[in-house]
Amino acid sequence: MRRIVRRVTLRDVSLRAGVSIGTASRVLNGSGGLPEIGELTRRRVLSAASRLGYRADLSARAVRTGRFGAVMFLQDADSSRTLETVECLDAACACAEGHDLHVVFARIPDERLQEARAPKVFRQAMVDGLVLNYHGLVPRRLMRRVEALGLPWVLVNNRRDRDCVYPDELAAGREAAERLLRLGHRRIAYLDLSYVERDAPRYHFSRRDRLAGYRAAMSAAGLEPVLVALPGAGRSGSRAEALGCVRSVLERRDRPTAFIANDGTGELLRVAETELGMQVPRDLSVVSFEATDPTAARTVSAMVVPWAEMGSEAVEMLVAKFSRPARPLPPRVLHVAFREGDTCGRPGGRER
Repeated sequence: MRRIVRRVTLRDVSLRAGVSIGTASRVLNGSGGLPEIGELTRRRVLSAASRLGYRADLSARAVRTGRFGAVMFLQDADSSRTLETVECLDAACACAEGHDLHVVFARIPDERLQEARAPKVFRQAMVDGLVLNYHGLVPRRLMRRVEALGLPWVLVNNRRDRDCVYPDELAAGREAAERLLRLGHRRIAYLDLSYVERDAPRYHFSRRDRLAGYRAAMSAAGLEPVLVALPGAGRSGSRAEALGCVRSVLERRDRPTAFIANDGTGELLRVAETELGMQVPRDLSVVSFEATDPTAARTVSAMVVPWAEMGSEAVEMLVAKFSRPARPLPPRVLHVAFREGDTCGRPGGRER
């Protein structure tokens, strides 16, 4: 015979703890009035709830308050950004917990956004707001669906005039070049193997801004900026093409003594050290923007994008929008810090 298990109610908890239903509710919901409740009473309520296996009726709470106590972290389908996504998501979850919220994670392939029927996360969005973590250009159809929900949203790692959190990539590109200039380098190249000038408007703002910051620093020093990229194609080439492109630059008589690498750091170091026998940083300095493997023996000098800070700042901004969802908030621009590594030094290995 099937056994029917009765749901434990707030009344059951209050009776077990010997307190009123109102007191039990304030303790379990973390709502106002807690300073008036003694610590022993609070512990009795929490202990009673734990022993009885009490679970809050979230559907009833949502009807009563109009809130679900949750935010959605919507991630693009770019699996190449796994490390950054984890850092950003972990920080967002920690910040949300501090506001008594939980995070619902969702990933939607771009092709699903083109279908006439909206993905389920938009049809049944039981959340109070959205954090959109998109590394590339945000699809217009996505924003139309988000706007149709009527919920507050915040963009991560996208530069807009409102409701977004992003790193100051222009300053980061400039600082990377200025550090190398202060070390005495004058032939500094910028490596972005798949960058094509005519396609610049299509690229994520970080690629454009980092290069612009580098160029600004070089121009201010009276030096010619040098962009190293695969010729012609507006796409990432094969590994062989990348290695060949880097090799051709390093074999010049007037080769750069330093590189700022937006991508291709691994190829650059492989060609320089393994194929050409250079010593880094004595013969070649490298500053990267790429995420590096924490288990690797070498720590590449790098401008480090503050992924964790972006996650927590995005949740803070979203919470600030709950009271007035339609009110636009100014962007939060975050500093990109330099991480000292073992690939950056004075040209020729001179003492600093």
